[in-house]
Amino acid sequence: MKLEYLTLITMATLFTLELFRGTYRRDKVTLNDWVINVTSFLQENFIRPIFALAIAAACVILLPAYRGLLADLPFWPTLIAFLFVQDFIHYWYHRIAHQWTPLWNIHRVHHSPKSMSVMVNSRINIFWQLLMPVNYVSGVAIYMGLLEVFLVWWVFRAVLNFLNHTEIRWDLPLYKIKALKPLIWLVEHIFTTPDAHHAHHGYGEKGSPMGNYAPVMIFWDHVFGTAKLPHSQQEFIGIEGDPVYPWYQQLWWPIFKYRKPKADTAVEIKNLN
Repeated sequence: MKLEYLTLITMATLFTLELFRGTYRRDKVTLNDWVINVTSFLQENFIRPIFALAIAAACVILLPAYRGLLADLPFWPTLIAFLFVQDFIHYWYHRIAHQWTPLWNIHRVHHSPKSMSVMVNSRINIFWQLLMPVNYVSGVAIYMGLLEVFLVWWVFRAVLNFLNHTEIRWDLPLYKIKALKPLIWLVEHIFTTPDAHHAHHGYGEKGSPMGNYAPVMIFWDHVFGTAKLPHSQQEFIGIEGDPVYPWYQQLWWPIFKYRKPKADTAVEIKNLN
């Protein structure tokens, strides 16, 4: 089995389990959500290959002497370094997105659903992909000979993201097993877990939308003081006071500006002034 197939198997398995447990009921996932989910999934998988080719072409022109420069580096140390560097970069990109209004307007579509699912993983504004620094770092790394390192990182990151976004809280029963506490403490101080990421998508007492920014290595959240691990379900998922903007405004802002729906004109939206 090719390594990259693991991402498809993980997503398909979790999606099927979510279907059977009612994750996609009409009262939880609206038609607007479905349009966002499907469009963003297709959009993401169409843009990424084109974007990768564009970065490679730019490297050929701008960095002709660096092609394959890092190809002889030892695999495992390079992979570990790549993991930490990529997550450090994305940590700050993600953190800034929750603090700077223009970038939040691009990122907010990822937080607008009122329930978690594997489909939430792909809810990304088109400009989020184009601006994301790790995409540029990955393109240059591949050009410099780290294709195998990139593939392992990408598969690990994708699988972990699916496991962290699914509505199935497979991690909660593990907290009740005393013998696992030392191992769990170690894991959740290095890697992002469902507990951390659901808290990031939640609000209320158990939510932490202004924390848990690292997608893979929550180590960085612990270093910079933004980690919150409630070991609990969240009271609410989504954006507090969200008026539910149309799908095209969420996916393609700023081409389409946010317009408050008439039924929600009295709702005050934080960070969207």
